[in-house]
Amino acid sequence: MPRTPALLPEGLRDRLPAQAEAASRVTRALVDAMRAHGYGRVSPPLAEFRETLGGDDDRSARDLLRFTDPVSQRTLALRPDITRQVGRIATSLLAHAPRPLRLCYA
Repeated sequence: MPRTPALLPEGLRDRLPAQAEAASRVTRALVDAMRAHGYGRVSPPLAEFRETLGGDDDRSARDLLRFTDPVSQRTLALRPDITRQVGRIATSLLAHAPRPLRLCYA
């Protein structure tokens, strides 16, 4: 099927219904397997305050898509990876949970 290059950036694609359903089934199977082994699923937000995402070097700062929160006027960023956010959840919201923590995300 011909693609119009201007519709999506390189590396991104739409999933049509059959593809989306197949991807959802795979994700669900993986999460169910993790849950069966004692892992709890977490789901951090897509964007957070810039300073909570770490990576204060110039390269990391360039890799983030940043924008301003209209309410607080602080800088927000889209997460480039979810690992730091899971760490933030583990050390703040789940700070008093028994260790070791078993967390997963999908």
